[in-house]
Amino acid sequence: MKTLSSIIIAALLVLVVAIAQGADSDQYTLLGGATSPGAGTPRYVTTPYNSWTCQVNVSGAPTEVVVNLEGNVTGVTFNKMASWTLTADSDYADGQGVFSVTNMPAGNIRGRLVTLTGGSSPSVTMICKGVQR
Repeated sequence: MKTLSSIIIAALLVLVVAIAQGADSDQYTLLGGATSPGAGTPRYVTTPYNSWTCQVNVSGAPTEVVVNLEGNVTGVTFNKMASWTLTADSDYADGQGVFSVTNMPAGNIRGRLVTLTGGSSPSVTMICKGVQR
């Protein structure tokens, strides 16, 4: 399993390279304090980005969080672009974790909270940044 530090380093490298090469980027809040499984509000992406870095913020000390990044090109059916499992033991420190996906173009995106277990009144916020050269 990837360590948090390697995930953060990979995410930062993707962003640094994209910025250094004059990439366009936008940020989207896909889950805003979700407390139960389900899909977040879909977001129309003004530029069809193909690389994404997502930060997942958690509160209430859950033991496991599973989120999906979902997207599509046409705006009709959302498909899973990435799934990420974060556990209290290894994947997030100070209430957050980061993951990145590349070569996954989408014109519409949304987050989905798949699993939220343990903790005391836990909640999840998922913020993703799309990058396109």
